[in-house]
Formats: sequence, structure tokens, C-alpha cells
Amino acid sequence: MHGASLRDVRVGSVRKSVFYSLAQNYLLMVLQLATTMVLARILRPDEVGIFSVAASLAALASVVRDFGVAEYLIQEANLTRDKIRAALAINIMVSWTMAALMFGGSFVAGEFYSQAGIGSVMRVLACNFLLIPFGAITMAYFRRQMNFAPNFRITMVAGVASSIAAVALGMSGFSYMSMAYSSLLGVAITVGMTLAMRPPELPRWPGLKEIRGVLAFGGFASGIYVFGQLGRSAPDLIIGRTSGMEDVGFFSRASGLLELFVRTVMSAVHSVALPYFAATRRDGGNVSEGFLKTVLMTTSIGWPFYAVCACLALPVIRVLYGDQWDVTVPLVRILCFAMAIELVLLMSTELLLALSEARKASVLQASMQVLRALIILAAAPFGLSTICYGLVVTSILNAALAFFFLAGSITLLRRDVVRACMPACGITATAILGALSGLFIAEQLTAPYIGQLAAGGLLALAAALATIWLTKHPFATELRLLLTRLPAGASQGRSR
Repeated sequence: MHGASLRDVRVGSVRKSVFYSLAQNYLLMVLQLATTMVLARILRPDEVGIFSVAASLAALASVVRDFGVAEYLIQEANLTRDKIRAALAINIMVSWTMAALMFGGSFVAGEFYSQAGIGSVMRVLACNFLLIPFGAITMAYFRRQMNFAPNFRITMVAGVASSIAAVALGMSGFSYMSMAYSSLLGVAITVGMTLAMRPPELPRWPGLKEIRGVLAFGGFASGIYVFGQLGRSAPDLIIGRTSGMEDVGFFSRASGLLELFVRTVMSAVHSVALPYFAATRRDGGNVSEGFLKTVLMTTSIGWPFYAVCACLALPVIRVLYGDQWDVTVPLVRILCFAMAIELVLLMSTELLLALSEARKASVLQASMQVLRALIILAAAPFGLSTICYGLVVTSILNAALAFFFLAGSITLLRRDVVRACMPACGITATAILGALSGLFIAEQLTAPYIGQLAAGGLLALAAALATIWLTKHPFATELRLLLTRLPAGASQGRSR
């Protein structure tokens, strides 16, 4: 009975956490879409490319800045005040060091790409690194406690302010710097609100007493995310050097459109996955079973999304960005295949970290991203489409690598993964049928692009939901349970 009650509490916490994360990320997606739609009509592709290259370099520095501190705080079984102090100390030291390196490296980057604007953006983004440590510990602590409500409020306020600032500055002629300044504003608001909401049990000052344990974990964990970010940044950095800023802008908009899904749905799942896997392990639960359930859920959501996006690529690009971005249409279609494949074993790193196998997770990420960079380098001379096809090949090879590494740590058979993906196949097929039917009807009626997008999207959604309901997909059960439990949880919270 005790074990069952622990399991029920854990599952309930996961459902509420996913709800808050999804709500946060879907609302941010709306803001990002609105901001992108406006800026795409103000900024030229080369201006978007300048910011994308600078942001990619800053992102590489950012994962070093994190140094795996958040992951350490989440997975550490015996978390003490001294360990939290040590985590804060490391975060400050590494963040400020990276800020200095970014500021100095900005001049080199500007020369390397023959674009002074890249250096200007990097110097503004470096200021973020001076502020972030003072809020990062608290937000990681909230995640450890599976308390996502404060993070929701903080992120939403900062997101709204940043989006308004980006649009206002863009319309005022600040070009690519509008995105840099708006990012700084968002970070400043995030840190300010986090400090105001800091739990009283968290220490305010850094310390060095338990620094060795944090360093041991953080070294491997930061390696994981450095390699992961290197893989994500590689296309922009390589294209910027070999083809120019305009091509970077086109690729960035194509990949950025699809990454909206990753930043909304998948980031919500990611933020919950590590604490969930870690809690399951601490309570003696079946980690393999939990992992396969995440595969089932993510593919059931992600595969239909990417399939529909490929079908409706032209109206999506025309509505969101305008006709000056038509070059991105075939790129979007190819990238949909690559990103759909990546979903299958996307949580591999989080699972290995939850098992305290940071070394193995680091080796996995290094192998995957080195392979990705090599394929992009080989494909770059042949154009953007070839790079995208190369990313499809990369996704297949990386999925095979992830399965190999996981099979050595948990009981995981190939047929188990295939079985977990099967429900997504039916949902995806009906979603494609719905999207193509809606697109055909809209074209026969000579509807504008927004009408084609609406018809295709709504029929695809209706077809997918019908399939989920008729096949009694576990996702339908989860949604029903979530909707019934949340009001009860909210009323309990008010009664306290």
C-alpha cells in the first residue's frame, strides 16, 4: 500500500508538472510566433542570419555556463545547504568567466565572419551571463520539488516583456540588435522575480565546502550539453562561414519553425523527465517502463505535428513569414523527417543522468554531435537542401547510437521501442489524410494561404483526436485524468 501511494503521488505530481510546463510553453509559443511574424516582415534574411550566428555562439557558451548545476541539484539524493552553496559558487564563477570570454571573443567572431554586427550582439548577450546565476539555482530547486507553478509565472512575465521589447525595437530601426536587447530585458526580469520568490530554505550566499562533488558531476554533465549544443549550433556556424548570412537566415527560419515544437511540447517534457526518472529511481520504480512511456507519448504528439507541417509547409511559411522566405519551404519538409526520427530516443541523455551515468551520457552526446558536425561539413558545399538531407541521415545514425548506449544501462529491447512507437503511426496517417483533404478543399475554393492553413490544420487535428479517442490511446486517458485531478488540486491548494 505504501508503495502504491508513493507511485500515485509521483504520477499526480508529474501530471500537474507537465500541465504547467505545457501551459507555459504553449503561451510562449504564441508570443514567439507573433514576434517572429512581425520581425520576419521587418528584418532581412541576412539580418536574421547575423543574430542567429551570434546566438549560436552564445548558446555554446551558455551550456558551459550552466556546468550541469541544475541537473546536479535535481538528481542529488542527499541535497544539503552546503551542496546548494557550492552549486551557487560554481555557477557564479563559471558564468562570469564565460561572460568575459564571450566579450573578448566577440571581436574575433566579427572578424572571422566579416560581420561586425555578430560581435555587437555577442557583447550584449554576454551581459546575460552576469545576471543568470542569481536565479538559476532557485528555478532548478523548484524543478527538483516538481513545483512548476513559480517557474510558469516567472517565465510568462519575462516572455511577454521580451516579446514586446523585440517588436518595439525592431519597428524603431534597431535591426538585429532588437533581439539582443530584448533577450537582456527578459533575463533581467527573470532574475528579479526569481530572487523575490526564493524559498526561505535556500541559502543566499555561495560556499566551497561541497564543491568537489558538484564539480565531479558538473564536468560530465556540462560536457553532455556542450556537445548537444554544438550539434544544434553547427548548421548556423558552418553555413555562416561557407555560404553567408542570407543562407543562415533561411536555414534558421526553417529549423526555428520546427523547433517551436521542441521548445513548447518537448521542453515541457524535458523539464519534467529528469526529475521524474530520478524520483522513480530513488523510489525503486521501473525506469525502463517510464522511459518507454515517454517514447509513446512524444511520438504520438510529435510525429503527427511534423507530418502535418510537411504537408502544409507553403501556407505555413507564407502566413508566418511572407513570400520573401519561400526558399525555406523545401527545407522545412526535409527537416520534418529528421526531427521526427530524433523524437524516438530524445530522452536518452536525461535517462542516463537520472541513473547517475553522467560519463556514459557525455560519451553518447559527444559521439552523436561529432557525427552530426562531420556530416554537415561534408554536405555544406552542396547547398542548404543537401545539408537538410544530411541531417536526416544523422538522425537515423544517432538513434541507433542512443539505443546502443541505453541497452547497456536498462532492460531495453528493440521490439519494445518499436511497440512504443506503433500508436503514433495510426495518428500520423489520419492526420496526414486530414491535412491533405483540408488543403485540397481550400485550393478548390481558391482560399488564401491562411484559409489553406486553417482548413488543413483543423481537419488534421480533428482526424488525430478522433484516432486517439477511437483507439483508446493512453494519451486520451492521461488528458482525462489531468483535467479531473487539477481542479481538485487547485481547491486543496486554496483550502490550505
